[in-house]
Amino acid sequence: MVLLIGACWLVAAAVGSLPVMGWNCISDLRDCSTVLPLYSKRYVLFVVTIFTLILLAIVGLYGRIYCIVRSSHADIASAQTLALLKTVTIVLGAFIVCWLPAFVILLLDASCPLRSCRVLYRANYFFAFATLNSAANPVIYTLRSKEMRREFRRVLCCCGAG
Repeated sequence: MVLLIGACWLVAAAVGSLPVMGWNCISDLRDCSTVLPLYSKRYVLFVVTIFTLILLAIVGLYGRIYCIVRSSHADIASAQTLALLKTVTIVLGAFIVCWLPAFVILLLDASCPLRSCRVLYRANYFFAFATLNSAANPVIYTLRSKEMRREFRRVLCCCGAG
């Protein structure tokens, strides 16, 4: 597990350092990203492709886990396990819904000629929507868990009384 976590950090550092090591658009300004200035459009496309492949792998793994738990282990899988799997599926779905517009904007940025796609100048709205994913997770967990809802009500009652 430690090696896997270390490998993730190593790959992330390598991909993140590529622009510093020369994969940028300083020498060719026509290749610059509109949304992420100083980044090469090819680098943006590369990163979106890597993230998409990782996301597809995660979706595939969760789908496989869900199918295994539902079918072959249905007799030993508790209702709590199924509820947890559903919650994780909802969290993953919310991640995809929130980040998909930003991914589309980045793909559009990589494919559009310089200054030809006006929507790229509004990219901050798409990334603001993507950051809402961080606010959605606590709401999802609160709505899906009886214990979380009970504790949330307790905290609200204490704050309201004070």
